[in-house]
Amino acid sequence: MSLRFLVITSLLASLASTIAVGAAAQAASAVQSLAGPRTLRVVSHRSTEHGCSMSYGHSSAELTLVLSIDRSGAAMLAIEGRGRSQITSRSPSRAGTTSETGHAVRGVARGTATLGTDARLTIRFADLDVATAYWSGPGTAPVGPSTVRAFLHTMTCSVEGAVLLPAGAPSPGEVGFATPLAHCAWDSGVPAELSGYSEGDTWLGAGSGIEIHSDDTLLEPGANVTLRAR
Repeated sequence: MSLRFLVITSLLASLASTIAVGAAAQAASAVQSLAGPRTLRVVSHRSTEHGCSMSYGHSSAELTLVLSIDRSGAAMLAIEGRGRSQITSRSPSRAGTTSETGHAVRGVARGTATLGTDARLTIRFADLDVATAYWSGPGTAPVGPSTVRAFLHTMTCSVEGAVLLPAGAPSPGEVGFATPLAHCAWDSGVPAELSGYSEGDTWLGAGSGIEIHSDDTLLEPGANVTLRAR
């Protein structure tokens, strides 16, 4: 048996294993229906670069959403986000000066979910128990205290197909799988409490959910979005 044959066999076995793992993650994350009680999850990672002749900026944010709906149609959206921004001055008087700020949010929105005859799920939120934090410089800061405020927003979700990549870091030869997921959008744009963490609509998956990676760089402007299993 030749060495070349052994190498090819090993590569094929590795590829088959990768596909099997990806298929298992696909099945765990798939959303076949929005009917009945269920819990859907997503962790969104957002990275943005911007700049001009005077400055360069970079911002990043991570947002976790967990949507839970019980048998009576009561809906709860758990929210947890954290982000930071850095701006470096390029002006002659402040060459290399960098300023850094951070922000965080944690809350629970409550409302009522209704499944229409078109299989679309409409969630009408009423209030939000939320705590936030804003700070200057590196590091983190605790959120709080929390307050309850009106949260009159509507989210509409439908089951749609999307290409879902395997869990973990990107790897050469990874295979994406067409997977039914919940595609959800806000009625009038992203609520102010989520500004900076999310750009608009989002995808959610069953089980441990999915990850969304959105990168907007100076070399490739416009968000490059990928979805991964968790």
